Amino acid sequence: MEGKPLDETDAMWARKAIMAYLDGEHNLSWIVGVIQAACDAEVAPQFLDELDGYGDPERRENLRRRLESEAK
Repeated sequence: MEGKPLDETDAMWARKAIMAYLDGEHNLSWIVGVIQAACDAEVAPQFLDELDGYGDPERRENLRRRLESEAK
């Protein structure tokens, strides 16, 4: 979705999906797939920053590292 503005519905869905992942409801592959489908993966770290302090810190770091590796 590069170059396309992020749809607010997609952004809301991605944020809620990240929250579900941080709560332990889904695995890392699931959330990466959701992020890729719902929004530009470059925006997801911003969503993680907005949710600072929410959920499991280890899951947060795993997701952050995965997103960074996907961006390369």
